[in-house]
Amino acid sequence: MACLMGITGNSLVTFSKRTSTGRNYYLLETHLSHYSLWRFMCDQLLTQFILNTLIMLVIVTTGFVLGTIPTNLTLLISLVLLNVFGIYSSIIGFVVGILLDSSIIDAASAPLMIIVSLFIVPFKSFTAGPFVDLVTAIQKLFPGYYLYPIADRLMNNKNLTAPLLFFCLTTGITLIPFLAILWVKLIKKTR
Repeated sequence: MACLMGITGNSLVTFSKRTSTGRNYYLLETHLSHYSLWRFMCDQLLTQFILNTLIMLVIVTTGFVLGTIPTNLTLLISLVLLNVFGIYSSIIGFVVGILLDSSIIDAASAPLMIIVSLFIVPFKSFTAGPFVDLVTAIQKLFPGYYLYPIADRLMNNKNLTAPLLFFCLTTGITLIPFLAILWVKLIKKTR
């Protein structure tokens, strides 16, 4: 959970703020050189991947030192999936940074993290009721929801196919609107 929240905060809040701060430079650069906004995003995603890996490394190393994290295939698969989720979150953070001013991102960072955590934490495992069923139905539309079932199945040596498939599917489907927004934004800037 610590890795997940650290990666999500870095990818959505910090990265969107950094992107927003340099937005005008990057948009100008796309007009003056062959360095496109897509290429900048890919380069920044590589940087985010490295930062997210460092976040995980610090947390996992602390877990090793405290003797609370075992070294096994479950840990490795979990870390890979967390990095995939980090890239997913970074793409969303990039689009948010391109669209919004940094002052808006500053003001919205705490509510944004609360909303994102609502899509990740599986409320159904803590409580029940019609409201929880509604929240769970909404959570299932996003990839963060499937990280817990995958981890649970990994630890209990169960079949991973269904939650892994839904994780991949929801990752791709929910990124489409953000990439479409970025595409439209690029088209408007080039005209």
